[in-house]
Amino acid sequence: MVFARACALKAAARCFSAAARASEQDCVLDLLNNAERQRFQRWARLNDPLQYRQVFERAIRSSDRAFTVLARENSYGCARLGLAISRKCAARAVARNRIKRLVRESFRLAQHELTALDIVVTCKPVVNTMTNQEVAAALQAHWECLKEQCKNS
Repeated sequence: MVFARACALKAAARCFSAAARASEQDCVLDLLNNAERQRFQRWARLNDPLQYRQVFERAIRSSDRAFTVLARENSYGCARLGLAISRKCAARAVARNRIKRLVRESFRLAQHELTALDIVVTCKPVVNTMTNQEVAAALQAHWECLKEQCKNS
């Protein structure tokens, strides 16, 4: 009797752990699918020098002490980002990469609100002294400004 009860408990534990593992795998797959949707996709980037040139020629400007953001409407129906972070802005590659990473992340979070725009972000040397939160706040202000300017035109 005791042996049968112990076997039943082990079988129930095996079934529970298998169900728990399956639901855990489903949760991991859901997280991966959400992460895939939230990625900064290749179609959301300006890749060609011609695309950059078109933005620089006729652009809506938004500027502050840290960034200059140039934008132009496109025919793709989605916002695309280009970065022009020079050595004059940040001498070391580590600093330039940090700025690029922060800009990409801010754009990734705001790209669904910025419809049909090609955007090029350039920076000024003062960015090196700013914290990540200050950079994110400055970029958010630029995204809001671009939305307002595009709404009015």
